[in-house]
Amino acid sequence: MIKRGIILLAAAFMLAGIQCSAQSHAEVLKRMLHYGETHVVPAGDTLTTNVYSKYTINIGRRNVLLSVVPTMFYLLRDGQRNHLSESYSRVVTNGKDIDTHRYLHLSTIYHRHNTLPPMEKYVTPRLYEEKLFADAILSPANYHNRKYYRYRMRDNGDGTSYVSISSRHRNTQLIRRGYAIVDNATGRISEFSFEGEYDMIRSVLHCTMRDDSISVMPLNCDVQAKFSFMGNKIKVHLITMYGQKVEMPDSIEDSDDSTLMSRVRPIPLTDEEERIKEDYYKRHAKARSDTATTSDGHKKRNWAKHIMWDIVGDNILNKIKTNIGGEEKGQIRIGPIFNPLYFGYTAHKGVIYRFDIKSFYNFTPNSDITARLKLGYSFKQKQLFYKIPVQWNFDKCHNGYILVEFGNGNRISNSRVLDNIKTIHHADSIDWNAMHLDYFRDTRFHLGFNIDVIKNTLGIETGFTKHRRSAVDRKGFEAAGRPAVYKTFAPFLQLQYRPLTDRVPLVITTQWEHGIKHFGGQIAYDRFEFDGQYVLDMPRMRSWQLRSGFGFYTHKGHDDYFLDYHNFHEDYISLGWEDRWSGEFEMLNANWYNASDYYFRANATYESPLLFLSFCPIVGQIVEKERIYLSALAVRGLLPYVEAGYGFTNRAFSMGIFTGWSKYGFEGVGMKFGFELFNNY
Repeated sequence: MIKRGIILLAAAFMLAGIQCSAQSHAEVLKRMLHYGETHVVPAGDTLTTNVYSKYTINIGRRNVLLSVVPTMFYLLRDGQRNHLSESYSRVVTNGKDIDTHRYLHLSTIYHRHNTLPPMEKYVTPRLYEEKLFADAILSPANYHNRKYYRYRMRDNGDGTSYVSISSRHRNTQLIRRGYAIVDNATGRISEFSFEGEYDMIRSVLHCTMRDDSISVMPLNCDVQAKFSFMGNKIKVHLITMYGQKVEMPDSIEDSDDSTLMSRVRPIPLTDEEERIKEDYYKRHAKARSDTATTSDGHKKRNWAKHIMWDIVGDNILNKIKTNIGGEEKGQIRIGPIFNPLYFGYTAHKGVIYRFDIKSFYNFTPNSDITARLKLGYSFKQKQLFYKIPVQWNFDKCHNGYILVEFGNGNRISNSRVLDNIKTIHHADSIDWNAMHLDYFRDTRFHLGFNIDVIKNTLGIETGFTKHRRSAVDRKGFEAAGRPAVYKTFAPFLQLQYRPLTDRVPLVITTQWEHGIKHFGGQIAYDRFEFDGQYVLDMPRMRSWQLRSGFGFYTHKGHDDYFLDYHNFHEDYISLGWEDRWSGEFEMLNANWYNASDYYFRANATYESPLLFLSFCPIVGQIVEKERIYLSALAVRGLLPYVEAGYGFTNRAFSMGIFTGWSKYGFEGVGMKFGFELFNNY
């Protein structure tokens, strides 16, 4: 009896110990998941540190398709399979902004070019934030993401716990597995290792965190990564060490001084790294000695090699980035001139080739100028679309800017012009319908001046918009004795109200446009538009993107054949998944945009990284984001019109499927497709 009592008492103590341990583990996990809410660097604080970084690249397999990957083109330049790069920089972190001044940079890659830019974010993990990296991977150390991970813990016996982490779903936005060493008393992670795959890079990231309760920046990071694409196999080993003690003057910038690098290098190079470096110097020394010279002593240049690699490669197959002015005040960024991944497809325009050029120049911290060229060619419509906005921000603190925009739009269909010609010319022998007299090309010029009268809350913009609509079939208009070109000139006034400022992006605009028969204008009208746009960001990279508005004409002249709205029109140059956040009417025939003297529209888009396909086996591993679209429209002759759609994006492409209903019945099913490959490269 006594023996049985002892056994029961021991069992009770063991059960109590297990329960106590479980409660302790739960408390430690809770502290870890909430640590970032109270221990991250306060907003506005600045951290400055010196950073040493080195990485090696080993090309296991390669083929010519590697040249279509931006920045990877340089790895084909000299035929070498192993490369080494080192850098020493100053990094300044202010909130989510990171500014880098690179003092030293040694590299065996052709012309010291940077390659694989997505690797840079792996050495600046934001451990406790919702997204582990700048725009991807749900961090398992954030409280809101806990539902996507499994946590198993064991006590290390030294005041820390070992937390094993694994994802509940196989998805590219989640780490697959990993671990963290957590301080039991505070929940601070002192060390972690995560394994995952994103944007064709499979990586194992191991970091040691700083021990000063600052989680923004680690102490050391070691990344082992593999890149695979169309038979190309590349391995990368990247080591980054923060908090280096050697200070350097700002006058040293992007230097290739190997002697100076040997002085600041905190760890010696491995035997393999030394061999890569020595082979590089030997090749270049031999190339200099073997270079033939002309009779006047100048080096002879291999022009065929120079044209094919330096000119064709750099300017056609690779991204172009050129700095303007000193201290990197400005920059021009051009995508590859020829890249098959720039093709897209929509039901209305068919196959489209897209091209984009961006540039900026900073005059002062409060003043800059930006310019952009967006091009798109529709093979179905055989038309080149373009949009060229140039914006001078003369007072960024008060949102003061002058915007000049020039571009063309879709062909506008207006049957009223054709009906008017038929009424005047009673000629039954003429086949008016065969002439396509109801189609016009639209060229637009816009000039606007904006300033905030209440900082970050109320803005006023004024200026004018000019249109030139020219008939596609000019001969038909000449035969009918009617003008083939119609012009409008309209001053406008717009009020923009942002009641929630930067906390929640809510924008309400009101615009009045007055067409006048002066300065080349031929049509008089008055038009009012009201528009509201709202983005609700939610935890776990989810968001609601809402838009609603209406517009109407209060006055139109008797010769007004064209109804053109500022907020209700077709986006004829769409540049992919991230180009526009607000919903569009994908199935709507383009003619309806200009067919009514009023409109009411509403669009809602829900976005999430894990929605439907993400939970499917195999397919769900590569889906990055998904969207549900729902839109409604009311215009004269089409009341109501409802549209629904579903879209997703992954490392290679984005795709959407849409369908619509109107009073005429089911409008069919349409698709939108675009390549998204290498957007981050």
